[in-house]
Amino acid sequence: MQLGGIISPSIGKLDKLQRIALHQNSLHGPIPSDIKNCTELRAIYLKANYLQGGIPSEIGELIHLTVLNNRSLKHNLKVAVFVVSI
Repeated sequence: MQLGGIISPSIGKLDKLQRIALHQNSLHGPIPSDIKNCTELRAIYLKANYLQGGIPSEIGELIHLTVLNNRSLKHNLKVAVFVVSI
């Protein structure tokens, strides 16, 4: 069974979330910028979805993020370059 629909902006309320594993679903639309509120986030897995738009620049504010797996998305997703301070 696959999940469909959008990634809700309310995902930002999960401020202790450490991993988002939503790969191989039927998600569409943008990645919500509210994801920046998930300050403990270490890994995001989004490959094999129908996401559109860009990767929000706010993801660069996630200082614990070490994995951003978005390869093989089924639509074009613009990748923003961001620098994380070490």
